[in-house]
Amino acid sequence: MRSKLLTITIGNLGCIGNEGLTINLDNILCLVGDNNSGKSTVLRAYELAVGTQNYSYEKDYCKRSNGENTYIEISVHIPEATANIAEKWKEKQGDHLVVKSRWEWDQNGAKTRKTYDPELNDYSDDGNAAGLDNVFNSRLPVPFRIGALENPQGELKHLLKLIVDPIAENLRSDLDNKDSDLSKALEIFTTHARKPVEESKEIIEKINQRITNSHNKIFPNLSIDLNIGMSELKVDPLDALVRGSKLSIKEFNENIDWEQQGTGSQRALFWSLLQVRSRLQAVKNFKSDHEKKIKQIEKEIKKLEGERDKSKTDPTKQTKQNLIDEKQAELDAAKKVEAEKAIDERDSGMSLPGYMLLIDEPEIALHPNGIRAASRYLYELANDPSWQVMLTTHSPLFIDPFEDHTTIVRLSRNEGNPSPKTYRSDEISFSKEEMDNLKLLNNFDQNLSEMFFGQYPIIVEGDTEYASFDTIMRLSPDKYHINCKPILIRARGKYTIIPIIKMLSHFKVSFSVLHDCDYPKNRKGNINTAWSGNDNIYEQIKISRKMGIRVVHRVSISTFEVAHDKIDLDNDGIYISSSPKDKPWIMFKKINENEEIRKSVEAVLDELIDQNCNQEPFDKSFSESLKEKFETWVKNNEIKDSRFVI
Repeated sequence: MRSKLLTITIGNLGCIGNEGLTINLDNILCLVGDNNSGKSTVLRAYELAVGTQNYSYEKDYCKRSNGENTYIEISVHIPEATANIAEKWKEKQGDHLVVKSRWEWDQNGAKTRKTYDPELNDYSDDGNAAGLDNVFNSRLPVPFRIGALENPQGELKHLLKLIVDPIAENLRSDLDNKDSDLSKALEIFTTHARKPVEESKEIIEKINQRITNSHNKIFPNLSIDLNIGMSELKVDPLDALVRGSKLSIKEFNENIDWEQQGTGSQRALFWSLLQVRSRLQAVKNFKSDHEKKIKQIEKEIKKLEGERDKSKTDPTKQTKQNLIDEKQAELDAAKKVEAEKAIDERDSGMSLPGYMLLIDEPEIALHPNGIRAASRYLYELANDPSWQVMLTTHSPLFIDPFEDHTTIVRLSRNEGNPSPKTYRSDEISFSKEEMDNLKLLNNFDQNLSEMFFGQYPIIVEGDTEYASFDTIMRLSPDKYHINCKPILIRARGKYTIIPIIKMLSHFKVSFSVLHDCDYPKNRKGNINTAWSGNDNIYEQIKISRKMGIRVVHRVSISTFEVAHDKIDLDNDGIYISSSPKDKPWIMFKKINENEEIRKSVEAVLDELIDQNCNQEPFDKSFSESLKEKFETWVKNNEIKDSRFVI
């Protein structure tokens, strides 16, 4: 059972003003958004609250604030029976026992903490509510921060110290034992080291006499005594082991120093070192605490032995001896404890603080495949009950919106204070088929996650629309400036449009949808499910609009390429369809060569982007209007194909 951070609220810190910013967390929190939108401020806020970083008014205070104190509030799940945290401070919220605390810093940097009292429905005036700061903070998830430009050498040094410390401790014990081989060898070495001093005794005496003669010319009654000797040779085993140790990487049967690896490789290894170090540190802390426990038991045994020896009656002596036997059994059992095994048993059976990895831009210096691997690594780490992950990123490849227990927060600063848009994977429901389609789409086109990064999203059905709109924007770069270009989301199929609409609606952002209406029947004369899909998409759009989301909806009659050119028919009026794989290339050529087609495509793109246009393509009922328009189009184009007959 581990403590877990649930919510953090920040005010008057960095670019976040007194309006405040509240972020909800899960196993992994992905913070996205433009530069200077407050992403790293969220990570720093947790460090400040826990106390691993010191507050600086000049560095941390929000310049837009009007003298109000910087404040950070956190809600954290503290498991039942956690030592030194009374149950009265815990508020039952679902499966969690939530303790809420608030830290404030004034302009002098003075820090105060208050804890929320569920009985008072307010923060307690008792500054030490829920324990002293150092006690309370020790129950919170332990932060490990990796900055965007972190130097991995420091982390390697910490890790090496933990690895070699047991070896160094054994060496220290040998050095303290005068009868050990190491201690005797060092004594022999010291004796040999002193020989040159002894051999130079006459030279030293002559130099001493010269100094004395010169000094006596001024102070004739004083003499000088120059002592040259060898001090006791000291050996620091830990320092020597760290200096003599290094980490290298084997590549093509050659050992290469870590420093010679690329930045991306170093950073990836950095995360592994940090995770291993946290485990080794836990082992070291356990051993230290366990040794104290053993010494305490030994102390109690000695005390009982003294009381036994002073006892005047046999029954009293026997009582003391029984207590000694119990303590001796406890001592024997304690000495048999293996730290690694004990930690695993302890972690599964008692309440402990978890770990919080705070990492800035993990994609820096990584190859795309490296980004994908690193993303998978961090998601797997976040699924470990001991860990939570908060990361900032500018890479869509680092986000998996379909992973359970994932929260994605986009921060933007259109009006000064960061405003969040939140997507939580556990709070949106998909059918199994929808989820399978989305996961397949995400595997095929990982830029699907780019929809979370701030550009206006336009959902299109496939590659033809994508290639056409992208070509239009490239031909008019001034009109479609790179900072204002929409993000084109390829659903790669009509049935994937609906779950993507659900995702964007859950994220509470406005968006546009363009899809083909297709034709009413298939070749066998049965109802074409693609035609039925028009109403399904429209119904999902209506749900989004009821949530207060603006959705611009447009339909191509009957397909995108036909809507902007002409339909190809044979002599009998039967539709001739080109190969799907050729459609993007054909439209690309036509847009570049035919101004009328280019203007037609551009007009639709502009409507999809326009925030003031009508949201629906028809003034009346969608189904009836689509049917009427389609029938008119079929008649005007003299189509005889039975698939087009409603």
